[in-house]
Amino acid sequence: MIDLTGIVRFCRGVSLAGALFGVFTSSIVLAAGEVTLTDAEKAWLGKQPVVRVHNETNWPPFNFAEDGQAKGYSIDFMNLVAGKTGLKVEYVTGPSWSEFLRMMKSGDLDVMLNIVKTPERLKYLAYTRPYADNPNTILSKRDASYDSLEQLDGKTISIPKGFFYEEILQRDYPGVKLHLVKGTLDSMKAVTFGKADAALGELAVFNHLLGRHLMTDLVVSGEVKMGSPEFALLNMASRKDQPLLAAILDKGIKAVTLEETRAIQRKWLGETRAGKSQAKTLHLTEAEKAWLKAHGDLRFGFNRNYPPFEYAGPKGEFTGIASGYIDLLNKRLGLRMTPVPGLEWPQVIAGVKDRTLDIAPAMTSSAERKKSMLFTKTHLKFPRVILTRQDFEFVAGPEDLIGRRVAQVRDFVSNDTLNRKYPGIVAHDVDTSLQAILAVSHGEADAVILNLAVASHLLQRENITNIKVAAPSGLDLPGPAIAVRGDWPE
Repeated sequence: MIDLTGIVRFCRGVSLAGALFGVFTSSIVLAAGEVTLTDAEKAWLGKQPVVRVHNETNWPPFNFAEDGQAKGYSIDFMNLVAGKTGLKVEYVTGPSWSEFLRMMKSGDLDVMLNIVKTPERLKYLAYTRPYADNPNTILSKRDASYDSLEQLDGKTISIPKGFFYEEILQRDYPGVKLHLVKGTLDSMKAVTFGKADAALGELAVFNHLLGRHLMTDLVVSGEVKMGSPEFALLNMASRKDQPLLAAILDKGIKAVTLEETRAIQRKWLGETRAGKSQAKTLHLTEAEKAWLKAHGDLRFGFNRNYPPFEYAGPKGEFTGIASGYIDLLNKRLGLRMTPVPGLEWPQVIAGVKDRTLDIAPAMTSSAERKKSMLFTKTHLKFPRVILTRQDFEFVAGPEDLIGRRVAQVRDFVSNDTLNRKYPGIVAHDVDTSLQAILAVSHGEADAVILNLAVASHLLQRENITNIKVAAPSGLDLPGPAIAVRGDWPE
């Protein structure tokens, strides 16, 4: 009997947006049909209880883990192949890419997904036909873009250790200096923090992470041709000592229909052509529908000085990324959420706490706030960074700010964490993020820790040129969520 979904389990701690998506899977998966296995393949399948398949922690939209589940384009494709062939799948999550490759060599892993074919890997891997095409691109600072690898001669490129770029760059571009990191997001952060001049990566992955983490200081400059067109193709691969598994996987890929492929593409990569957008269907209980009907008019407050997330427009109107969420929720839930004008951020916090306001669209949770408020899941995730003046001495982390004046925006959650972990920091209190940046710019404070997207927006808008991103903040804080008054768990 064929298991249509496979057995999906997770092993942890094993010995581990934007512009064009540029993935043309419909041109790759061809000649779909039924899977017919040989007697040898059937015998191998009958003796194999599970196939251990690699699942990355953070390579969206292709392969990542979220809330204890393997997700992404490659995961859905693998599950289809498992259903068509009878393979039972065990997803292994946790190792880095280079550790996964070592596990393939040692026999502790059976299948790699979304892997590029290279001469070195062919020594120990057996490849299937490709199932996706994802162009390779250069990512750099917005004000220092590079159009080709030739322009990066003598420069430092950040890439995840073990990615195929490492093999090709060392062989064909000896003048390039490599900065090896754990994953793609780390390679992007290396560019932001000045540890590398550029990063190499797949277009869809860069675009997804740029959108999710709001790295507005970075830009994808264009496609990179690295010699072989195969370097843009994503394949599955088994160990070379399991040729029957490679043959079964290849037949499963071949059997995936064009319609099935396009459905996965729409889910993870969006439409490749213009089409009518459709909102997700919401399945509400009768009790939830009744509650919405009785509480349709909601009052909310917002931070008037926190661009690009939320801020007051020229006429005091609610604008920013959070306003898009409110508009969508109003349409999909039939609500009438309206802003209460003229409030400052401390008044918004107090309003949700004492229930004179019903929600706040973009508020970071904390232990103190959870005593009187409820929070949805985080809807915007972003890094917090240390900003200093261009001529300020080297700063590697917040520990270097002990004894220094650090601008802090009143009532920001990050203040409590920073002051608790580094009590020697001298707080310079201000009311807004812009005032904090200006305090550093004018020498009234030595540094400030801010959301990277907010800092980038304000520096560009105000044309402040003497401020730099000095280092990561090291503060592990959640992103903003929708805060709700404490007596409305519905």
